[in-house]
Amino acid sequence: MKEQHKKESPILSLLGMGGGGTGNAFGGVAAGPNKVTATGGVIADYSDGGTKYRAHIFANSGALTISAAEPDATIEYLVVGGGGGGGFTLAAYTAGGGGGAGGLRTNVAGVQNAGGTSLTGSAYPVSAGTYTVQVGDGGVQGSVSGTKGQSGGDSAFYPTSHSSYPAVQYVRGAGGGGGGNADNPSSPTTALGTQGNAGGGSGGGTTYYTNPGGGQAGGGVGASDPNHPKSAGNAGGDGPPGGSNACTSGGGGGAGAAGGNGRVPAPGNIPSSDIAFGRGGIGVQVAIAGPSTASPVGTPGPSGNGWFGGGGGAGMYSNPSGSIGNGSAPLAGGGSSGAQGPGSENAPTVFSPALESYGQQMTGGGGGGAKTSTGGSNRNGTPGQPGVVIVRYELPQNNTAPLAKATGGAVSKVGSKIVHVFHHPGSLVVPSTIPSINYFIVGGGGAGSGADGGGGGGGGGIKTNIDGIIPAPHTGGARALPASTHTITVGRGGSLSGATPTSGEYQISTDGESSVYDGITAGGGGGGGFGAPQPITPNQNGIGNVGLADNGSGGGGGSYGSSGFGGGDGNGAGGDGRSANGLPVWAGGGGGGAGSPAPGINGGAGLQLPTTYHDPSTMTVGGPGPSSSWGWFSGGGGGGGGDPNTDPAGGVGGGGRGEDGNSPFNKEAIFGMRGTGGGGGGGDQGSAVLSGGMGGPGIVIVAYDA
Repeated sequence: MKEQHKKESPILSLLGMGGGGTGNAFGGVAAGPNKVTATGGVIADYSDGGTKYRAHIFANSGALTISAAEPDATIEYLVVGGGGGGGFTLAAYTAGGGGGAGGLRTNVAGVQNAGGTSLTGSAYPVSAGTYTVQVGDGGVQGSVSGTKGQSGGDSAFYPTSHSSYPAVQYVRGAGGGGGGNADNPSSPTTALGTQGNAGGGSGGGTTYYTNPGGGQAGGGVGASDPNHPKSAGNAGGDGPPGGSNACTSGGGGGAGAAGGNGRVPAPGNIPSSDIAFGRGGIGVQVAIAGPSTASPVGTPGPSGNGWFGGGGGAGMYSNPSGSIGNGSAPLAGGGSSGAQGPGSENAPTVFSPALESYGQQMTGGGGGGAKTSTGGSNRNGTPGQPGVVIVRYELPQNNTAPLAKATGGAVSKVGSKIVHVFHHPGSLVVPSTIPSINYFIVGGGGAGSGADGGGGGGGGGIKTNIDGIIPAPHTGGARALPASTHTITVGRGGSLSGATPTSGEYQISTDGESSVYDGITAGGGGGGGFGAPQPITPNQNGIGNVGLADNGSGGGGGSYGSSGFGGGDGNGAGGDGRSANGLPVWAGGGGGGAGSPAPGINGGAGLQLPTTYHDPSTMTVGGPGPSSSWGWFSGGGGGGGGDPNTDPAGGVGGGGRGEDGNSPFNKEAIFGMRGTGGGGGGGDQGSAVLSGGMGGPGIVIVAYDA
């Protein structure tokens, strides 16, 4: 991650926490001594079973700064690596394998995998100092022949004294392995699921086209960590024994169980009794950021919320009959389903959560495998999901401050405000009407597009009733919060695009999803236009997508050599994406930001949330901005770099930078920042990886007077 994405805060005392039963609770300065005093990440204060906790949630890389710690102080942690990308399908071959989940490391008591084996590591002592937090991105999906799903990035938590892996205090959540491709049988190694990264990442699922053909093992678990011997992942599913109608490839391994093996070919649709074949391995529940009934991060599962590390599901073979399956997403943990629906869709196209779901960001879930194309064109998998790092510790019990007036999300006290932060979908439960609240809603950023000079994704739309952020006509009015349960939707960032160069058909990147609070919608940012090394068919795919309704910003236009395509218009207050015309050769246009249109190849600037609603010296919300400021959102992604090197920048507010094809592919830098709605950066690779950056998911913040 770029240096400006790291946060090192001035040292302040933490707020204490009070109240009684399970729920969100906090107060003023603690009445008794804190064993740990720390800053960094998004803070969640809560009470569970009579114990009061403070959790620091890191959606992006940064630092936990401990200013004071008693000699016997310890912390609990959850470190989850990025999931591997799902495999590609070449024309009418079988189907892509699911990506393996990121390795999951924790020392929270009582955590088990699906087989009942304890995953709880040893106590982790801490002292005053800076602890590095590294959050791994998801692996890029397979999108071209010969290049299967890429492995996810490693997440880590460690002090400067143990900065090299392996080490006793270096906790690694290893990246998951990529899913195998259903590729030309003359290249059998691409059909094998990839082993997880060293440190226990889960393996990717295997497809049919191996040597010898059929039934070969899925990708294995990454090499064990000598200092942290507990299991962190599982193997991917084996490939199917045959390669014809209604077979599936192997699912990606999950933190809780291995991926499902591929299904034997059989006529007709896949019956519901066979759903385990090719399914992603289930994740693991870790209630570290809130009670299991109301965790602000992770996905729902069989026993409440807070599940992470689900494997990606496999696609299915459906040629020529067009058979369908039941979907292959894991039971819990944020992995994607492989494509098992009707027709010949690309996996990133989300048309049915049951048949083909795009996973949940900040879980380390694996990407889904592509399905067979009945039309003979190539198909892409879906990307793996970024990981997460969470640290918590107990707070003093003798604080009598009142409970928050509502529950839901990550709750903390900022000055005179109580602030609820939602990174994932959830509920805001209000027992009694709150007369006046402020809201700040950001949609998911659009994905940047491949391949050579792709357009940057547009920033997610912003809706708020806080004066002075967006133009007055778009600012909401005073609002009460009635006693009720209010559903919160947090839009995911757009998924990565891919290409089908053998057929001449190109797929544009996808838009970000809208975020919704109490009937108020902030639209997703538009995806960037495809930049191609050959004529685009149809050429509309080179045009940046229009921002979604409710202030979404437009995606940048894709390049076509010395010319290019137009950028997408912003909607409402959203900024316009930039046309690729007039830019350097092979350079894509930047995506629009919530604060301005894209000025050229760079992304448009986003907007800043006032510090009344976040304290940058205590916790990190949003992205970095000018003069070391924080709290910026919805920057546009930079366009793919041209010739010569143009080093395109993402817009302030979490926009991913555009890829520079003259240097090694750096997917971490071109992804939009999580929790900002920043657009993904455009791609600049003409061959091996035809993809831009994933858009950053949005966020919902609700605040009221304490």
